[in-house]
Amino acid sequence: MSVIITAPSLDPNLNVSGVSSVAKFIIDNNKDYKYFHLELGKRDNETRGLGWGLRILKALITLFIQLLTGKANIVHFNYALSKPSIIRDTPFIFVTRLFNVKLIIHLHGGEFLMKENPPQWIKRYLEYVLNGNESKIVLSELEKQVVEAKFKAKNVFVLPNCVDLGEAQSFQRVINNTSPLKVLFMGRITISKGIEQIVDAFKLLKNEGIAVEFSCAGKGPEADIFIGEMTKILGDKFIYNGVVKGAGKIDLLKKCDVFILPSLFGEGLPMALLEAMSFGLVPIVTDDGSMKFTVEDKKSGFVVAKESPEEIMQAIKSLANDRIQLGNMSQEAQKNIFTNYNPEVYIQKLDQLYEGK
Repeated sequence: MSVIITAPSLDPNLNVSGVSSVAKFIIDNNKDYKYFHLELGKRDNETRGLGWGLRILKALITLFIQLLTGKANIVHFNYALSKPSIIRDTPFIFVTRLFNVKLIIHLHGGEFLMKENPPQWIKRYLEYVLNGNESKIVLSELEKQVVEAKFKAKNVFVLPNCVDLGEAQSFQRVINNTSPLKVLFMGRITISKGIEQIVDAFKLLKNEGIAVEFSCAGKGPEADIFIGEMTKILGDKFIYNGVVKGAGKIDLLKKCDVFILPSLFGEGLPMALLEAMSFGLVPIVTDDGSMKFTVEDKKSGFVVAKESPEEIMQAIKSLANDRIQLGNMSQEAQKNIFTNYNPEVYIQKLDQLYEGK
């Protein structure tokens, strides 16, 4: 069976994207299906100009030809509820519906998922996309309730994201009891991820005299500003690692104690969060998207208020000062991922949707 799967570039050097991580996980782990990756989405450092437009047009033509010639049995469409994705990707769904081929629509957060009153044209677009008979995948029960109520979505199934666990299961974490707490941000460096609040939180930590180290991995439109601000605050206690992958990413996850992602909007269920927790990093997140269903506040991590540097600072301070708490939360975070985010179960459930069961 052949599957067309849409996602931004799968090369992390070209694009830092949680959706790409999900698509790559599926391709790497679902060996019963042959996947063809159809690249959609803007690459990092790419402008939405003529070149970008021609690349999207080429992708649309490629999809049409693939479907016309019967080379695909299924189209697995990764779709974010954000304005760029809605404008760019909806025509691809329209084209797919012209053919007798199975369509799976996989939702990945976006600003309009939780926004109470989206513009009327956005609502109509999303109703068109979501009230068809195709299977829709969401990341939590809350998202299911939201899209059914707000956009009249039909045939909605909950399938939380998942990550490979092989390396994490073979890793035995030794709790850092003496060195400065090592905090990690890993992902797209952009305002929506709460990077301004991270900067302000570390200013507060510095004023409190809390010894911490901060590692940042990723890139994005605000990378230069963020790196500059964090360097001013922490000096050589701030390390920018660029884009990490493979063994480099695993080594970084093993070295750090805490994962921070105080997102303001647009999250689904970040792959970076699941990866970090699988290695026993204690997460500090907001309740954006489905993160609050993965992180149990004050048990497996901290769920802080949005736009609250003070709460971020207090969470980091608490872990820095109480390493027994750090160890207990680390164990709970890892246990949660190992128990509830099993790759084999994920692929089985996905294949059931592919097969219409």
